[in-house]
Amino acid sequence: TVWKTRSAQLQIREGGIPKAIVSTDTRFCPQFSADLMQAALPLVLHESPRRLLLLGLQGGVTLETCTRFPLEEMTCVESDAGLIRLVNGVVNSETPYDLFNDDRVRLLPMDPAVAIVADDNYYDVIISSPDQPALAQSAPYFTLEFYRHAAARLAEGGIFCQRFQYVDFGPEPLRVIAKTMLSAFTTVTAVETASGELALLGTNSSRGLLRDGLIDRVQAPHVRDVLS
Repeated sequence: TVWKTRSAQLQIREGGIPKAIVSTDTRFCPQFSADLMQAALPLVLHESPRRLLLLGLQGGVTLETCTRFPLEEMTCVESDAGLIRLVNGVVNSETPYDLFNDDRVRLLPMDPAVAIVADDNYYDVIISSPDQPALAQSAPYFTLEFYRHAAARLAEGGIFCQRFQYVDFGPEPLRVIAKTMLSAFTTVTAVETASGELALLGTNSSRGLLRDGLIDRVQAPHVRDVLS
């Protein structure tokens, strides 16, 4: 279902549970920072990303943020045909952009947990955007096997980023996930992107995550435009 609130915001729910929030006019209602930053963070931390893999469409905000960067190729994996139709129809008609009209974007209709195993390509940035971790359908995206498959699909210097919603969970689940990620990545960092929201970042690069030229990349015109 889609609900319109604050005159410029769409709320997408599945079975009554919030799935995504999309602003139809960012002059009056900014995009939710967790959706935006899970894309902006890894794309700014990486020195020169060219190929991106997005696991999960959500409301399309993360993909739209990615299109603002000078990427050569973006692959979005989503298994929910109903959600694809909703974003392609309702969301695109209410927003000033058309996500699937960008020649760099390729939509792959399959389970992200399967795609990460079957794919034989390598990516500079991989973004995992699962539903709320409390839902059973999100369980496959927080396993050691999933993280290892994601690490195997990263190119040299590649960065993995996963959204984690932790409201009312307490610290233990975060400790478990961080320890699990450390079995697949040599460097793991958690960045708070909103209240109750974290971006979990991982890489196996010897350069880590905080790399030379970061301040210059943050101040680039397209990044300033995204963050505004």
